Amino acid sequence: MTFAILFACVAVAMVAALQVRSGAVVEMGGNPTPQIIAMLAVLPGKSGELWRWMTYALTHDWNGIWHLIGNMIFLLAFGRAVERRIGSLGFLALFLGAAVLSAVAEAILVPQIMLVGASGAICGVTGAFLALFPKARVRFLNLFILLGIFSLPAPIAVGIQVAFDLMGFLGSGEGNVAYAAHLAGYLAGFGTMVLLLATGMISRTEWDVVFAWKQRGRRNAMKRAVEDSKRHGPWAGAEAPSSSTRTRPIPAKPVSKGDALRLALARSDDAAAVTQWIALGPDREDVDISPHELVRIGNALAQRESWESAVEAWRIGLTQMGGGSSSDEVRVLAAAVAWKRLRNKAESLSLLDGLSDGSSIAIRSTAAQLRAEMECA
Repeated sequence: MTFAILFACVAVAMVAALQVRSGAVVEMGGNPTPQIIAMLAVLPGKSGELWRWMTYALTHDWNGIWHLIGNMIFLLAFGRAVERRIGSLGFLALFLGAAVLSAVAEAILVPQIMLVGASGAICGVTGAFLALFPKARVRFLNLFILLGIFSLPAPIAVGIQVAFDLMGFLGSGEGNVAYAAHLAGYLAGFGTMVLLLATGMISRTEWDVVFAWKQRGRRNAMKRAVEDSKRHGPWAGAEAPSSSTRTRPIPAKPVSKGDALRLALARSDDAAAVTQWIALGPDREDVDISPHELVRIGNALAQRESWESAVEAWRIGLTQMGGGSSSDEVRVLAAAVAWKRLRNKAESLSLLDGLSDGSSIAIRSTAAQLRAEMECA
């Protein structure tokens, strides 16, 4: 769908250029305007023609090509990743919805004679990208002062765009730029994706902003619980036993490492379970614990950023799981960690090759994105 929108924008621009050359123009405000632009753009007095609130996003300034080229670069940069995540129809709905909302905002806040360009819709796609991939890095080509290709974290890259548009909206910008439409597009795209993620209409992954926010909340809650236990727990204020007090030593029953691991899991003590798991060494595959518990251990190891051990735990769990949606989710997670954290392309591809035929659209799109990233690396 990203390429279909790009081709449609290019086609409209070509028709507009041909109409200018052939004289197929209409006078609007003293400016000769191609007929196709007059038919598709948002115009004063034409608000009742509802298609214009969407079709204007296919039109661009016919007096030059840079408006079109700039928008198409941003569409390709952010659109393909968003489309892989939400599907072609979802991407089309996002693009058109952001186009409508940004046009309405521009018409209300900064009335103009004519509104053309895909900028508002593409800003919606950019906002959606930030919600879906807040941990991603955006590469860009710099042709000023420091020449070369640089990368920035997505929040910074998008934040710079938003800052420029906000300054333009507040009056520091120049030219016929629809800053209000841009800002409305960012809000529409970001807000829509957050809502869909929070309500479960789009499956969450470890990369999206909702997951990151909840993970931060869990970590803060864990820190508070630890601090509270130190201040108010059963041992708070207790005095150490006197050295003169003699107690009869109680012989401890020997406990194997596997038993200690199972005991820690039964107590939901993931930190102790991780310690026992690491202590098992090469005997890990012989321990009799369930696949669900192995996934728990892998998740706990990942939280400690012990990526290699986490992938090992997940893989052992996968050998016991068989197929199904649960195993596909673990398999994609392990593949993502193997590639993004360990840069182990062979391991990641091996995990992705084991996906079941009935995996969900979200799983398949995430797997396709991983494969694409590895191909480009």
